[in-house]
Amino acid sequence: MFDVSSRADLYGPGNGYNVLTARDASYALATMDLKTDKTGIQGLTDEQRETLNGWAKKFLEKYPVVGILDQSP
Repeated sequence: MFDVSSRADLYGPGNGYNVLTARDASYALATMDLKTDKTGIQGLTDEQRETLNGWAKKFLEKYPVVGILDQSP
C-alpha cells in the first residue's frame, strides 16, 4: 500500500484517481480499467502483470510504502 496523500489533487475525493484509493487496485492498474470491481492479481495475463510491475515501480519512486496486503485466501 502506498501513501498517496501528498497528491490529493489526483487521489482525493472527486478527483480522477480516487477510485484507486482505499482498496487493492492491482487489477485496475494491470488492466487499465478504472471501473472494475475486481481486485488482486488472479487471472492476469503475463502482459498485464508486466503492466502492473511498471506501475509498482513508478509508485515506489513517488510514494512511501505504508503496508503490504496479505493475498492469502
